[in-house]
Amino acid sequence: ADNDKRQFSDLHFPEKISTGLASAGFLRPSPIQWAALPLAKIGVDLIVQSKSGTGKTLVYVVTALNMIDTSVSAVQAVILTPTREIAVQGARISLDIAAASMPDFKAATLIGGMSVVDDATKLKRCHMIVGTPGRVRQLIDEKYFKTEAVRFFALDEADKMLESSFKNDVTWIYNQLPEVKQVMALSATYPESLANSLTSLMRHPQHVRLDTASQVLIGLDQYVLHTTFHP
Repeated sequence: ADNDKRQFSDLHFPEKISTGLASAGFLRPSPIQWAALPLAKIGVDLIVQSKSGTGKTLVYVVTALNMIDTSVSAVQAVILTPTREIAVQGARISLDIAAASMPDFKAATLIGGMSVVDDATKLKRCHMIVGTPGRVRQLIDEKYFKTEAVRFFALDEADKMLESSFKNDVTWIYNQLPEVKQVMALSATYPESLANSLTSLMRHPQHVRLDTASQVLIGLDQYVLHTTFHP
């Protein structure tokens, strides 16, 4: 019952954030948002572990929007995702929340298959990028993406991002960013391999995870159907 009374306004974010959340239709934080956002707000490195569909995207979006200064025309937040679709979704949510109270905010997706020239144009007037590692690395490498103003770095689906197919690019990108920054890893699972990989990217991270009863969104029922084996 207490969960039903919680509101984003109870988290005491600046007005630009609370107004933006309300305008975009986000009124009540999910359990993982309620647990993670107060820690994210004070700048600690965070490992946010929660199942898909429980609202992890909003954790990194709100954290990024809270620290971005739109009077500075430079990329200040970098979020890496394993797929184009997840990147587009993250950028879309950030723009929805910023629409009402941060009119100058610009977010862009940097994903493979799109024009590098267009991406270079976007980067000239952008505060936050959400992208896939290969394209982000290419744009930094080709000097289109200046990273010196970045203060927030997040890995969405971090368990996938630090598998062998992405790990080299992710590590390379991390090493091009300023030394002082907040790092966040969001993941549904937390295997030992992920824990080991994150130790080199984070400083004394807080691990936020919920008990199993809180991991399902309210209003969602989950069922298991046992079937007989078939070859």
